[in-house]
Amino acid sequence: MSSEQPLLLELTPPLKLDSRKLGPMLMSSREIAALCGKEHRNIKRDFLNLCSDLKIDALKFEHIYIDTQNREQTEYLLDKELTLTLVTGYRAEWRHSIIRRWQELEAQQSQPQFRIPQNLPE
Repeated sequence: MSSEQPLLLELTPPLKLDSRKLGPMLMSSREIAALCGKEHRNIKRDFLNLCSDLKIDALKFEHIYIDTQNREQTEYLLDKELTLTLVTGYRAEWRHSIIRRWQELEAQQSQPQFRIPQNLPE
């Protein structure tokens, strides 16, 4: 068997959150799965195990989305601390992908949400 795992494609694109609209920055378990090339169900399992270990109520992070077959599915919305805690045990290139994505989210957060007019016609 090959040690290389195939990249698994999600039928529904991962949720890319615009943290400027939601307040605190969050990353979905589907986005983590896509960045790590893992199945979403495995990321969810890992997150539930993490919550159990840390004695955290996973329901606080649960979010329902509609998949491409019009079914309700569960994903989890994680803050930066929980995301990094979750992926610490993953392969280095996966951790790197997650860290780069958090840097993108933080850069988006620091951008102004609106443009201040500089003259009357604007």
